Amino acid sequence: MTRRDVALRTGAPVEIGQGPVRMRITHTGQETNIIELRVEYDKAEVPSRAYYADYSAVIKGRSGISLIFGKLKPGTSVLRTKVEVVFPVEMFIRQLWANSRDLYEKTRVEYEKRPLEPVEDLVDTDTVQAFRANNVMVVVMSEEALLDFYYIAPSEVHYVYTKRRTEVALDPVIRIVMSSSLLHEMLGECKAIAERIPDFERIMEGV
Repeated sequence: MTRRDVALRTGAPVEIGQGPVRMRITHTGQETNIIELRVEYDKAEVPSRAYYADYSAVIKGRSGISLIFGKLKPGTSVLRTKVEVVFPVEMFIRQLWANSRDLYEKTRVEYEKRPLEPVEDLVDTDTVQAFRANNVMVVVMSEEALLDFYYIAPSEVHYVYTKRRTEVALDPVIRIVMSSSLLHEMLGECKAIAERIPDFERIMEGV
C-alpha cells in the first residue's frame, strides 16, 4: 500500500506531484475527495508570448470573466489591437481577485500619483487574440506591473490523481505588461464584478 493510499484511508491530506504544481488530496469519506492545487510560479516556465497594454476592461461573459487588454494608437481612443484572457468564474474569484486584494490597495498610491486619463468614445478593433487561463501571477515594481497567465487543463489533474502521470503540466499562456496605475484600474473593475457574482461569499469562504 502506498503512502497516498494510507493517507486517503486515514483522512490525512497528502501532497503529490512534481514540478511547479503540487496537488493536495484530502479524503472526505464521500464519493469525491477534496483536491487543492498549489502553484510555485518561480519554478514555472515564462510565457513566450508578451503584450504591452495601455487599456483594459473586465466583462462578465456567458462562460467566464473576460479580461480585455488593448493597445491604443498614441494620443487617440482608437484600439490598434487587443488580447482577451477568459477566466472561469470560480477561479476568477478564488485565484485572481482573492489574491489581489492587498495589491489593489497598494497600487492605489501609484494610481493617485499617476492617474490615467479616461478613454472617451473608444473605437474598438476586430484584431483580437483570445486565450483561456485559470491561474495568474501578478508582480508590481514602482510604475510597472506584470501579469503572467497560465492554464491547468482538467485532464492534467485527472492523470496525476489516477497515478498515470507524476506532474501536473502548467501551460504558460501569455505575459501582459502594463503600468501599475492601469493594474489598479483593472483590479477595481475585477472587484466590482466579483462582488456581484451570486456565489461570491460562498467561494470566498474557502479561500
